[in-house]
Amino acid sequence: MKLNRNDCITNVLKVLVRQLGEEEAVSAGPTLRMTDLTAPHEAA
Repeated sequence: MKLNRNDCITNVLKVLVRQLGEEEAVSAGPTLRMTDLTAPHEAA
């Protein structure tokens, strides 16, 4: 079963919600791009 790009982003956002707290993850979410996934702390 393959994950599509949206599934990957969703999984990353779920991890960010756990790590950063919901408020920070929601504010960072719109700035996320596939190239940012290696350094999510720089996305915000």
